[in-house]
Amino acid sequence: MRSTLLLLACLGALVLARPGLAEDPAPTTKAKPAKEPAHTPTLPKAWHGIWKGRCKTGNLRGTSIDFAMELHVEPIEGRDAWTWTIVYGEGAKRQVRPYELLPVAGSKGHFRVDEKNSIVIDSYLLGDTLYARFELAGNSIDARYRLRGKTLEVSLVTTESKPVSTTGGEGKVPPVKAFSLLAIQGGTLRRTG
Repeated sequence: MRSTLLLLACLGALVLARPGLAEDPAPTTKAKPAKEPAHTPTLPKAWHGIWKGRCKTGNLRGTSIDFAMELHVEPIEGRDAWTWTIVYGEGAKRQVRPYELLPVAGSKGHFRVDEKNSIVIDSYLLGDTLYARFELAGNSIDARYRLRGKTLEVSLVTTESKPVSTTGGEGKVPPVKAFSLLAIQGGTLRRTG
């Protein structure tokens, strides 16, 4: 019960911290601050380059696969966009996915990965990490790319989209859904160019 109350307190603090959700208890006569100009996010130069390394997938059945991975990130000349080319495998098994990273105008940290096949994944840069969450064929995928100097940590966690269990929901306790883990993919890439 104590952990549930702590969770609710944290969620309450997050809701109150969001602009427009918390009411000002005492209206003031101060002038409203000038509206911020529209902002278009940019990808810091520290992300630019060719990143290479090894990744591994694993699941609860014990299946594990080790493979080469690359990420090519460069500004696209004449456009406010970057290459986001993902390469899996080597030699005859090499798969090149020439995606693009596009900023969302008027936002802070909101980008879209355009897979050039009608799939576009919304992604969010917060600090040194680019996050994305999407659903595909009944599975939910949480992707994270974290920049650490000259290394880039890649993590993808796949769960079923349908909850494996729902608990709570009694009295003032909110229902909580849990999802089964299907697979993880992770690795560290190093800048090579």
